[in-house]
Parts: sequence; C-alpha cells; structure tokens
Amino acid sequence: MLAAIVAAWFAYAPGLTGTMWFDDSVNLGGLSEVHETSNAFPFIFSGRAGPTGRPLALATFVPQAYAWPSALDVFLRTNILIHLLNGVLVTWFLYLLGLGRRQSEGHAALVGASSAAVWMLLPILASSSLLIVQRMTTLSAVFGLLGGIAYLYARRMIELRPVLALSGMTIALGVGALLGMLAKENGALLFLFILAIEATILDRPANISRVQWRSWFTAVLIVPAVIMLVYLVTRLPYDQSIVLVRNFNGLERLLTQASVLWNYLYLAFIPNLPGLGPFHDDTQVHRNILDLTAIVAVAGWIAVISAAVMLRRRAPLFTFAVAWYLLGHSLESTTIPLELYFEHRNYMPLIGPTYALIAATFAATLPWRRILMVTTAAYSLVLGGVLYSVTSLWGTPAIAVEMWYIYKPNSIRAAEVLAQQMEKVGSPDVARKVLMEVREKHPNAHLLDLQILLMSCQSEPDLDYSAAVRSLEERLRTADFSNTARGLLWGLDYLIRTGRCPQLPHNAVDRLTRSLLANPRFSAPDVRSNLLIILAQTAIERGETEVVVSYCRQALELTPSPPTLTAVIQVLDSAGLNEAAQDIIDEARSLIPSHPVKAKLWADTLKSLEQPK
Repeated sequence: MLAAIVAAWFAYAPGLTGTMWFDDSVNLGGLSEVHETSNAFPFIFSGRAGPTGRPLALATFVPQAYAWPSALDVFLRTNILIHLLNGVLVTWFLYLLGLGRRQSEGHAALVGASSAAVWMLLPILASSSLLIVQRMTTLSAVFGLLGGIAYLYARRMIELRPVLALSGMTIALGVGALLGMLAKENGALLFLFILAIEATILDRPANISRVQWRSWFTAVLIVPAVIMLVYLVTRLPYDQSIVLVRNFNGLERLLTQASVLWNYLYLAFIPNLPGLGPFHDDTQVHRNILDLTAIVAVAGWIAVISAAVMLRRRAPLFTFAVAWYLLGHSLESTTIPLELYFEHRNYMPLIGPTYALIAATFAATLPWRRILMVTTAAYSLVLGGVLYSVTSLWGTPAIAVEMWYIYKPNSIRAAEVLAQQMEKVGSPDVARKVLMEVREKHPNAHLLDLQILLMSCQSEPDLDYSAAVRSLEERLRTADFSNTARGLLWGLDYLIRTGRCPQLPHNAVDRLTRSLLANPRFSAPDVRSNLLIILAQTAIERGETEVVVSYCRQALELTPSPPTLTAVIQVLDSAGLNEAAQDIIDEARSLIPSHPVKAKLWADTLKSLEQPK
C-alpha cells in the first residue's frame, strides 16, 4: 500500500504546475474576498454548484485563500493528498469487505491493497484531482468511504449484539451520506453502494431472523433507493427551457448516457491519451432510438444486467461490479439534465469493477493465479506510466490546450481555451483561425462570432464593425446557449468605454444584449438577470437614470440573491445613483429568507453594502 501511495504521488506530481479550468474561477473566485477565517462565512455558504451549496467542500478551501489565485499548486497538492487518502480508505473499506466475505485477514488485506493501488493509478480519475473545484467530488468520497468503513465495522458486531449493530450500521450510513452530500450531492449514493454489496456478495447474518433482516434492509436500503428512483423519474420529461439550454431532451440524454457509460469503462481500463482530458462537450447526442450506436449500447447494458441477475449465485463478483458501477452513476448519468460527459463522475463508481477484477485474479487456481498476479503488477505499471503522461499534460497548460484541441477538434471549449491562449501570447490571427475552424462545425454557435468580434476589435481597432454587429445582432436571437455570453459582452463594453475600438458602434453592446434577451435559450432567470445588469450599465453611458434603476430592479426580482444585490448596487453606485441604491437596499431587507444561514448571508451583504463608499 505504501509503495502504491508513493507511486501515485510521483505519477500525479507533474500536475502540480497546472492551472484553473472550467468552473474553478466561478465557484472559487470568492476566495479573493476571504482575508481571514472570520469573514469566510459568505464564501462557505454561497455555493451554487449544487442544491446543497456544498459548504463542507468550500470550507476546506478557506485555509488556502491566501494562495488564490497566484499559487494554485497549494490547492492541487491538497487535492492530490486527498486522493491518496482515499486510496488508504479504499484499502480499508475493501479489507473489511473481504472479511465480511469470510476471507482470511491476509487475503482480504492483499486484495484490498491491490485493488486500491490499481484504482489510485487509473488515468481517467486524474481530472478529479487536477480540476481544483473537483475537490468536491473527492472530499465527498472521503465521507462516503468513512461511512462505509463504519458500516462494515458495525456489521462485524452483528453476531454478538444484533440490535446495537443494526443501529450502528444505520447511523454510519446516515452520517456518512449527510457529510458526503454537504461536500457534493453524490454522498447520497452511499446507501446504494451498500445496497450493492449486501445484495450481491455479503450473506445475510446468521443470527438474525429473515423477517428482522428484511425489515431493516427494506427500511434502510430499499426505501432510500426507491426515493432516489422516484426522484430521477420525476425529472422527466424536461421543461422546454432545459431542452433549449442543454440541446437535448430526457430520452436523448438517456440514450447518449448508455454509450457514455461504455466509453468510461473502456478508457478506465484501456486508457489512451487522446481520449482523456477535460474537454468532452463534443460528445455526440443520440437523438433517435433507432440510432445503431444507441441500439448497441442499450442492448449491451440490457445483456449485462440480465447476465448479472442470472449469474448472481455463480459469479457474485460480476453481479457486484455491475450493480456498484451502474448505481454509482445513477445520479449524474441518468435523468438529471447535467452536461453529458465528465471523467470525474467515475471516481466512486470504478471502485466496484476494480475490486471485482482484482478479487477474481486472487481467487484463480494455481498456476493461473501467479500468472494473473504478475500480469496485474505489470498492468499497474502501465497505468502509472499513462497517468504520468496525463498529469504531465495537465501540468503544462500551454502545451495541453494545443494537444487537447488536436485530440478534440470538434470541442467548442477546447477551441475557446486555445484561442485565449494564442491571444495571450500575441497571436490573435491564430486565435481567430481556431475559432473560425470550430465555428464551421457548429452552425448555431454564434457566441463564437461574438468572441471573434471581440478579438478583431482588439487586434484591428480601426476597421468598421457596423456590418458585423448588424449581422451578429440577428444571429444571436437563435444562438445556442453559452455561459461565455456575459464575459464577452462585458469585454466588448470595456473596449467601447475606453475608446479602444473606435469604429465599433457605441450601442453595440446594448443591441447584442437585447438580442440574447429575445433568445429563448437565454431565458433562465439568472442568465436574464445578468443580461439586465449589462443593459443597466449601457444605459448609464446614455444618461438614462430611470432606465438604469428599472433594469436593476428587474434583475433583482429575477434572482433575489446576495451576488445579484451586490452587482446591482455596484452599478447604481457607479452611476452616482446613491439614493436609488439605498432604496433598493432598504427594500432588500424584506427579502431576507427564513433559513438561518441564508438570512445571515443576506444580513452580511446588506451590512457591507451600507458601509461608506
């Protein structure tokens, strides 16, 4: 185990020189306002990454606020250490699981440590640690594994003190799941993981009656599973607003996930560098149930599940692997309208298949066991080598963005990140070429045209952009949704206000923002709120004070939250509308929620906004 930890550390070490990606700045940007632990409350409880806000995960970033964003290696090092800690916890959990299967201590320890070693070195899990914000995933796993360990310890007492054991098992699941959910909602899956092991590879305790065991089993494991199933079913069908933003409906997502789950498994155990990385927005959506790829993927899972049920007695490890993997993906890879593909979703689900493979290897008869053990050791070395290559790429962002675009030429995100990199190093022509290449492959990705316009204004400010703005104004009404809209519009507004693009129409931002407001794909309340704040800013430049106040009020009505309130007051203050700002602050007092944590956030926000400017 120690050797595996050392190997994993050296395999991950090249990633310490990595950078921010995706949602890192969105979710962790508030760290720049955390100057000491005493004022960390707003950051910890202002999370918007999930329904719980994930405060427990955010709290772990507070002690490192001093390093944001200049010393990202501090965050990455902590993430890697959490992954190594999880390797220890996986060993511990699987060791106890082996004892529960009535294996000898030596055999259970060896299988557990070997499984954890392979799991720690799986290259597909690299993004779980090297995407800074995905500490939410790995920390949730810490509590899930601790809950599972406590559960298995309590279960060992069941022969002597069954009531106490059942109580301990229940408490372990409840506490482990709750703490896990406060890091990331996946913590709720602890109930399903335990259901997987109890239903497949653990026997019913001998000294508990069948009725008593079934009663506990139903109440503690089946009922939560049914509740989750009902919740997932109720997410269908998708509202039209969700379909417009995601560009797929519920059935299309399910069909696509059938293929995605196979792809995860392939890349997990037969990894290759081009298939691994952060950019998977080019995942093909299966829009027809008669699509051949979708038919094969769905039929494959039906066959696997059927085989798992039929072979549950003769091949329980196979049944366990299937149950653990699919139940582990039940939240993020079924009906909840998340993006289609992220590698870090495999963090916990791959523990089951890895254990099943290693346990089957050690259960083989001689001489096959020795052959398979040597093969497994060699395979682990190969995994470590591929992982080292993957993390080395993550650790050299300038090279990574070029390689990932080569690997994923249809990815809009890969093109956008590469274009930004090219612009930073003084190659705007290359940046625009990259965006134009990917733009040709995505007919409705008109936000790329807006980004091209912004780059053109910066590199060739003396050109006349009137015609480009008119054309873009029309196309943005039907553009695919993109979270980049707000930043691009603010960038364009900055160029206009500072006179750095004199030939750009002064009302360009106002016109383009109104086009997006007319686009049904941009109808989500928080999106419209941000666009209204941009309109308020442009109205300031025209001296339309009443319009400024009106837009600010509309924005706050759409999303009555501390961040929106802060943005609105900043706009009003910049316009010198202090009286209107104070009126809105006074009105905001009536919006203070009853929830104690949210109420304190509101109160702290109001207090900070009332301080002398």
